[in-house]
Amino acid sequence: KILTSSLTLKKRFKHSNNLLGYARIDIHSIFTIFFIYSLYTSIIIIRFVLFRYFLYDIPQLINFWFDT
Repeated sequence: KILTSSLTLKKRFKHSNNLLGYARIDIHSIFTIFFIYSLYTSIIIIRFVLFRYFLYDIPQLINFWFDT
């Protein structure tokens, strides 16, 4: 009886380890996806802002900055 209980404990431990490993991988992938997504959106925003402000001339830009 003691032997079987130890075996079940080992199996359970192994299973929990696998679950932890999967969770770690999942968290890592979520972080990488979030990082890539944020990088992509920030690049788009930066490009949009630069494009908008390069269409203005510098005096207009200065006036805009002082108005807001």
